[in-house]
Amino acid sequence: MAAKPDVDAFLARHAVFTLTRTARLPCLVDWIAGATVRGSWWAHPKGGAIFAAASALEDRDDVLVTKWVDGKVTFIRRDLWPALYRVVSDSAQHTSLRASLGAAARTLWDRVEADGALRFDVVRAECATPAARRALSRARTELERACAIVVASEHTESGRHEVTLRSWKKWAPRAVVAAAGKLSLDTAREQLERAGLPTEVQRKPRSKIS
Repeated sequence: MAAKPDVDAFLARHAVFTLTRTARLPCLVDWIAGATVRGSWWAHPKGGAIFAAASALEDRDDVLVTKWVDGKVTFIRRDLWPALYRVVSDSAQHTSLRASLGAAARTLWDRVEADGALRFDVVRAECATPAARRALSRARTELERACAIVVASEHTESGRHEVTLRSWKKWAPRAVVAAAGKLSLDTAREQLERAGLPTEVQRKPRSKIS
């Protein structure tokens, strides 16, 4: 039986890493595979182990999963959360980001900000036409790629996993908010960039995000 990947050790070494390969950060898929994986990792002999490790990380309370880097799944360790929250909650950053979004994305963002958290399946059920559902999905992708919101898969009472859209304010633990309040914006950005996280995320949606 193959040894189970020591995800705790990998997380201890890397405060930020992506699921799939980027030019700037460690990659979970390649680390578990033991070599560069080209094409879909699902077909790799260690695809099951990769999925299990990624799912375990997503379920942890000390890891945030976003699409921060190059539109790819990005894992961010808790010690960087204050700096991250300081950046995403900055009023100037908020204004600039809003101006870069399309009308549908701005409308959806306003609703998430007002409610704190929304189940995507519930919002989608309100759409009267297939075209409206497609537009909503594009708006969600735009917000997720811009890291304007926190998108997560959560267990529901029915036992299924459903996507939840959450505002950063709703997501942030009180201790993180308090720690973020003690950081200057420049210091927060320095901390993130030192860890490999760009402080300006890509804001143009792509048709495929991995």
